Amino acid sequence: MNSRERRKRRRNRKRQKAQVTSLPQGEIKQKAKKLRARTKPKYLLIGKLAWTIIGAVATLLSYRVVRPVIAIEPYASQDPHRPFAEQFYLQNNNFYDIEQVEPSCGVINVRAGNLTMKDFSIVNLFDFVGRLSPGAKTTVTCRLDQLLGDAPSKYGPLQISIWAQFKIPFGISECKESSFSGIQAADGTFIWTYRGYGDCPWPTK
Repeated sequence: MNSRERRKRRRNRKRQKAQVTSLPQGEIKQKAKKLRARTKPKYLLIGKLAWTIIGAVATLLSYRVVRPVIAIEPYASQDPHRPFAEQFYLQNNNFYDIEQVEPSCGVINVRAGNLTMKDFSIVNLFDFVGRLSPGAKTTVTCRLDQLLGDAPSKYGPLQISIWAQFKIPFGISECKESSFSGIQAADGTFIWTYRGYGDCPWPTK
C-alpha cells in the first residue's frame, strides 16, 4: 500500500466519523421512559394485583348481601273442591324493595278429566305488582280452570310451579320459582304441598 492509498483511507475514516450523529434529545427521553415502564418495581405490581382481588371479593360480597329472598306458599282457597281456586302468596323477605313483580303459573304436568297438559305458563296481569316493600305480600293465582270451562269431575297428577320475575336494586333482574303438587283429600278437597324450587322457565329480562 503506497502513501496515496493510506491518505485516501484516512480521509474515508474521517468522513464516516463526521456522519455519525447523536440521537435527538426527545428520542432519548422516550426510550428512557419505556425502559422505566418495563422495569416497574415489584411492589407496584403486587399492589395492583391486591386491589384487583379486593375488588372481586367486594363484588361477590355485595351480591351476597342483596341476593333476593322470596317466599312463595299456598295461602287460601276460594273453593277447596276446585284445585285451581287456590291462591298463593309471594312475600318479599329482603331488607329492600323489589319492583316490577310479574308472577306466572307454570303448568308442569296436569291431568283434568281426559285432558293432559304440560310445559306452559299462564299469566294473570291482575297479579302484577309495581313494588313490594320489605315483608310485604301479594297473592298469585293459577287460573287454569278458566281454560277448562266446566270443572272436570276427576283429576290426575297436579304439578305446577309459581314463579316470578322482578327487579332488585341497581335494576338487576331476578327470577324465583317454587313448585307444588295438588293432592285430593278423602273429603274431596284439594291440598297443595311444596315440592321444591328450580330454574325459571324463561330467562330474566
